[in-house]
Amino acid sequence: MKTSLVIISIFLSITACAQGMWLQRADAPSPRQGAIGFGIDSFGYAGLGIYHADSNDLWQYDPVSNSWARKASYPGLGRGGCTSLVIGSKAYVGLGYISASSQSYRDFWEYDPDLDSWTRKADFPGTRRFAAVNFSLNGKGYIGLGSIDTNIKVADLWEYDPMLDTWTQKADFPGQYRLEGTSFSLNGKGYLVAGMNPPIMERDVWEYDPSNDSWNRKNDFPSADTVRLDAVGFTIGSTAYISCGLSSHNGVYNDLWEYDNIHDTWIARDTLPAIGRGGPISFTIHGRAYVGLGTTAVGNGYTADLWEYVPDTTHTGISEIPGASSLIFPNPASEKLYLNREVLGASIIDISGRSYEVPCTNREVDLSGLSAGVYVLKVQNGKVYRFVKD
Repeated sequence: MKTSLVIISIFLSITACAQGMWLQRADAPSPRQGAIGFGIDSFGYAGLGIYHADSNDLWQYDPVSNSWARKASYPGLGRGGCTSLVIGSKAYVGLGYISASSQSYRDFWEYDPDLDSWTRKADFPGTRRFAAVNFSLNGKGYIGLGSIDTNIKVADLWEYDPMLDTWTQKADFPGQYRLEGTSFSLNGKGYLVAGMNPPIMERDVWEYDPSNDSWNRKNDFPSADTVRLDAVGFTIGSTAYISCGLSSHNGVYNDLWEYDNIHDTWIARDTLPAIGRGGPISFTIHGRAYVGLGTTAVGNGYTADLWEYVPDTTHTGISEIPGASSLIFPNPASEKLYLNREVLGASIIDISGRSYEVPCTNREVDLSGLSAGVYVLKVQNGKVYRFVKD
């Protein structure tokens, strides 16, 4: 069939294009900095932090309805600079400081999203602190570094076992003491990037390997022009990213960097299309990251906006038509395919050449009636765009 041959030739002749896209979502209920953010199953969570006063509230974000719902408040005192991490289906929150008194804490709590309840766990055994780093690896949590106050920094690292509710001290961080570094988990290892050892802004990168309890220095963050503290790190699949943060001159960043751990290199990606900020939150849901809140300057300029990052995700070995990511996203897609501009009409064709008429309204294409597979979207000007239906 001629149509099939044309479509198949389109699939075989397309070339690669790697882009991502930022989409603005519903603002959080109130602005703040130094908040916590985490994702569990199909929901994101944000809470605590500082906005003129210390907060202990918790909010759940639903990406389907693009809305926020109030959840059970953190039982401890409201505070900023907390540590939060996810182990399995539970979140763990603690440490931090009270801005009015500069008092820091060691309490540690488990949040169960199914019950919407908090349970106090064994206190963090190290010195009370805020602005610590954290990552989750192989069913355990790791917390360390940070600051007791503006003059006392620490370099210890502790492992939390949620099954036993116990803490074990691990190898100290071998680099310079620091606070407000950025951390993330990637392929079974933890990473620490940049931060401050007052008054010095650092840009070194370290990898923690839990299998042998060791730290290994990696290539530095790209350049002295990008050193920062109070940035945010997140992981989508097997790729890690760092965004935002405060500069050495109290400026702010809104850039995005992708870390290639195979080649130990950093790649500049799609800049956040909003004002830069320090102390934002992030969480990841179903292959998409959400970044928001924070402060646009030290001590003021609090923000409440939330942005979704949809990365380029070409997993199939069939590359996209050049420019495809500029029109359609995400890719692969599940229930809906989104268009970043209006089209007068669209149809979908599978690899055998069969055409499907699908609902297309408000820049959304309903894919719920399609089976998993590889398709092209054909729009009214005759252009076609390859996508994958999960």
